[in-house]
Formats: sequence, structure tokens, C-alpha cells
Amino acid sequence: MKALDASDLETWLAQSIPAQIWLAKELEIDTGGVETLDSFWDRRSGASSPRLTPEVFRPSLVAYRKKGSSLPGADLGGLHADSNGDCLAYGEVKTSSVAEYPPGVMYGCMGLQRQLEDIRDNDSTWDGLFRYLGHRALGSAWSERFRRATKRYLIDDFDVHLFGFRVRDIPPHEDDRRARVYLLGRGCPDQMKIELYALNLPANRIKGLGEAVLAARKGDRP
Repeated sequence: MKALDASDLETWLAQSIPAQIWLAKELEIDTGGVETLDSFWDRRSGASSPRLTPEVFRPSLVAYRKKGSSLPGADLGGLHADSNGDCLAYGEVKTSSVAEYPPGVMYGCMGLQRQLEDIRDNDSTWDGLFRYLGHRALGSAWSERFRRATKRYLIDDFDVHLFGFRVRDIPPHEDDRRARVYLLGRGCPDQMKIELYALNLPANRIKGLGEAVLAARKGDRP
């Protein structure tokens, strides 16, 4: 378990489009009808009887995540510095306040495990993410880091780093991650590294996370 300060949370919110939409809703800011995939699924799956199953939409969801101007195929994309220098890094983020171990957001076609497996096993997803970052690296402050990461990727396209982030506001439990570590490690290429991070906030703090982050940005830390 790692303890993250407000600046780390601010970086996460700045990079994750789903987190930005969720935060806007918590602060009652109009999103123009945009919502996260999780909230859309909860609303639409219960509109029929019997409820729709996630597998019905899996092919369309996978295709959609690879298209458009938003980051394709992952919640997060960027660079990571390890003992060998800079490499490409991708990640998925899930939040939950449900007292289950592990929570439901770990399972199903939209769960953390499946989405990390999709990135791990699909080289077309890596290439899409690589092109996305490449377009944005031109003239950026991190262009030299991207150049070094590109060299590693072209030598071995398995040489990437995957991150899974699970954020909850209930007491931590070892069963949250134990099964995931085993399943994600099975069949993982030697050069690819996968890390899972669990952030456990105080009780009922996910709902108030937006206000806490904004207060921290103003220098008024709780």
C-alpha cells in the first residue's frame, strides 16, 4: 500500500479523462451530457428486463476505445523511468466504495483485470497508444524522454510498463489484489512490467475527493 499526497492525486486527475468527468459530476459542473463508461453501463444495463450482460457490448467497446481523438485503449498513457531509462507506460483506473473483496470493478469486460489484459495481449493497442503519444511529443518538454522510450520500444515492443490503479474508501484487504497479481503475471512477456497500486482513502472520502483536491491546489490542505 502506498500513501499519495495531493500533488499525486492532482496529476492523476489531470491525466485521466474518466476521473475528470467523475469529478465534474461531484462538483455539479455540467459535462454536456458526457459520462463515464461505468455510469453509462449502470444506467443502460438496468433499463431492460432481464438486465443486459457486459459481454453483449464487448466488441463495440473494444473498437470504440481504439478510435477518436481521446487516448485509445487505456485511461492513462505516458512515460515511466525505470532502471534502464525511459519507457512507454499505460494504465487503467477504477474507483469503488462497495464493501466487497475484491470489488466488482475488478471483474467483467469493463473491469480492471480485463482491461489490463487487453493492453497486455494486444500489440495493436500498444501501437495505437504509441502513435497517440508520438503526435503530442513533437515540440513538448518531454520530447527527448519520448525519443529514448521510442528507441526501447522499437528494439522490443514488449518493453513497456503497465499500471493498474484501484481507489477505494473502505479499509484495505489483501484479497483485493492477490488473485489479480497471479492472473496478470501468467503469460506476461519477460520485458513487460505490470504494477498494481491500491489507494485506500478514509471512509466516504471518494465522494468528497474533488473538494479536497481543489482545496489542496489552493494551499488549504485538509
